[in-house]
Amino acid sequence: MTLKVTYLGDLCSPSGYSRAARAHARALIEVDVDLILEDQKHDPATIPTDDFWKVEYPARIQRKERTPIKIWHCTPELYIPSPAHKNIAMCAWETSLIPNTDMGGNPRNNWAKQLNRMTCVWTFSTAAKQAMRDSGVTVPIDVIPHPIDLSIYCPVDEDHPRTEIYDPAKRPLHNGWFKFLSIFQWQSRKDPLTLLLAYFAEFKGDEQVALVLKTFGHKTGETEEITKRIAEFRRGASIPHTPPRVFLVPGILSDAEMADLTRACDCSVMTSKGEGFSLPNAESLACGVPTIVPRGSSFLDYATETTSYLVNTYEEPAHGIFHSTAYYITQTWHKTDVQHLRKRMREAFTDREGLAKRAKAAPKAAKDFDPKKVGNQMKKLLEKLV
Repeated sequence: MTLKVTYLGDLCSPSGYSRAARAHARALIEVDVDLILEDQKHDPATIPTDDFWKVEYPARIQRKERTPIKIWHCTPELYIPSPAHKNIAMCAWETSLIPNTDMGGNPRNNWAKQLNRMTCVWTFSTAAKQAMRDSGVTVPIDVIPHPIDLSIYCPVDEDHPRTEIYDPAKRPLHNGWFKFLSIFQWQSRKDPLTLLLAYFAEFKGDEQVALVLKTFGHKTGETEEITKRIAEFRRGASIPHTPPRVFLVPGILSDAEMADLTRACDCSVMTSKGEGFSLPNAESLACGVPTIVPRGSSFLDYATETTSYLVNTYEEPAHGIFHSTAYYITQTWHKTDVQHLRKRMREAFTDREGLAKRAKAAPKAAKDFDPKKVGNQMKKLLEKLV
């Protein structure tokens, strides 16, 4: 019997949430789950569809059929579970506790209550599962990793050569330059200022090193706002030497272009205070590019000293997120030790033999993210519900 399932999520945006929704939905389709799609826009930007979704999206979004199961791949305040379905909550979380108070007097802002209205929960890391349990979620919780297309996110080979990166003056950064890559949305939780602080303090302009940033502020793909923030940081940092180069990658990139960008760099680095999974870092490992990551949250599920450089952290109250009521100071997250980050970035830059060993081991850490493997894991859980 073919499983028929409704899948609700943001399916056409460039955001990490939308990329995850497309990846999980595709993984289910490719293991023969009959998905009916409901698109719920979260990011106003839209990304061009690839060949797979050009066919599958219009065919599946138009169908209006009853299904026994509905997957809600969105944040819990948006859940409106129906007794006509088995309802699966699919969401990420990044701090020690999920929202478990009726913020603003609205019970739907209490994620613990919302999750307990569902049949079960699928989340993406053991840290997120523990946060849910510690916040009072009692329904079954399973950890499902993000699927990664390993035919696109793969190491350098004949079909996927290392490409060059050019700055606005058309100067290549590839020829002998060591490139750190960081992919994130510019916000407090991602802690970009700690990354800049470590980089500008540790490296000088006469070293052949560059920090390549694929980031955005309020609008995906635009870099003008970020350029101003970096310039402001540099002015306030009182750097006594010529600062090293920072290069911002503009525009909205396809998965293939993101994979090319990753392979063009030598090491990924992230200073996020908490991640529900961190798709860019997992994709970096799949491309054979070692990662520098905090020793905390979801990173510990797949990053080890064999493939990565773990940086010491300390817990601090969550704060500084003004666009959401989901974060508050009774939660904690992991603040990166900037001095240890400097040491680990220098180690990656200096010890090329150690970097090469990690690069060779990195793709093996991504094998659990194979879409067929993740798809079959989800399919088995769906069959149990039926």
